[in-house]
Amino acid sequence: MDKISIIIPVYNVEKYLRQCLFSITRQTYKYLEIILVDDGSTDSSGRICDEYAKTDRRITVIHKNNGGLSSARNAGLQVATGKYIGFVDSDDWVDLQMYEDLYQLLLRYRADVACSNIKRVRNRGKAVVPKKGHVFIFSRDQFAKKYFKIHSNDTVHYVVNKLYKAEIARKMRFPEGLINEDVEGFFYALLAAKKIVVTDKCTYYYRVNPESISATWFSHKQMDLLKVWKHVVALCKVSSEKDWAYYARINYYRAHFGLLCRLLLNPQSDDVKYKREQQYLLYHLKIYYWELIKAPICLKRKILVTILCVDYEMAKKIFRLFHFKNHRR
Repeated sequence: MDKISIIIPVYNVEKYLRQCLFSITRQTYKYLEIILVDDGSTDSSGRICDEYAKTDRRITVIHKNNGGLSSARNAGLQVATGKYIGFVDSDDWVDLQMYEDLYQLLLRYRADVACSNIKRVRNRGKAVVPKKGHVFIFSRDQFAKKYFKIHSNDTVHYVVNKLYKAEIARKMRFPEGLINEDVEGFFYALLAAKKIVVTDKCTYYYRVNPESISATWFSHKQMDLLKVWKHVVALCKVSSEKDWAYYARINYYRAHFGLLCRLLLNPQSDDVKYKREQQYLLYHLKIYYWELIKAPICLKRKILVTILCVDYEMAKKIFRLFHFKNHRR
């Protein structure tokens, strides 16, 4: 059997960690290396990691100073010894067959990356999802168009719902000190991969934590998304894929639109707090307007971009009205 290394960054998740570790240690695929990277937790998370390591010799615990999610993932990659590598966030959990399913897909289709579906679950929600199991094969360029959202709104850059050949995963580097790290981290894997196999079977359960930075509508830290896409643009300029630099540039422009949407869905009381960011994003969105209108993105997005650029205050009222009306259903 081939060893699978699973890298799990851990930081102050004592409420959820046991559920996560149960789902990993009970995998039907048994030949695992489970790397728990305690990223300077101040609650009992580090102690729980050590507790599990005493009863399961497959578990290795790394205790390090706090450096953030990217730093913890990078640390895990440095010590992983498996032929295949996966990532799990410590407040999430996975189906007990996840890694066996993904491993078999890699072998059957001789792929470099296997990907399953993600179900977003509220803290007390139940993860009951039909398991279809339809399989789709993508070349690197075909999957790149999904990654860059060419004529699509699907989000496929998550690193946690995938299994990678080790030689692919070891090329991944996560930008330390930034959020939205999956955008850049997965791009390195995409650059190195030749074939990606995807199943629509849901095996990864992403816990929506309302207290996390990524779950809030907008914060100053959300602006990291622009830095991450700038990194990807720079990487694409030196890649051999002729269209990727254009695709990346369009996504950098589009990131301004996405951040504005998050910002205008914030409570009214935050309008003054984020006035500087609002002005910056709107100013640049107007500069990039015609590039986005000509770009291969969905018509609905082009209409929304137009509304924002024509009348931001009207757009804010419309967005909030329809979003919260639909949210209550």
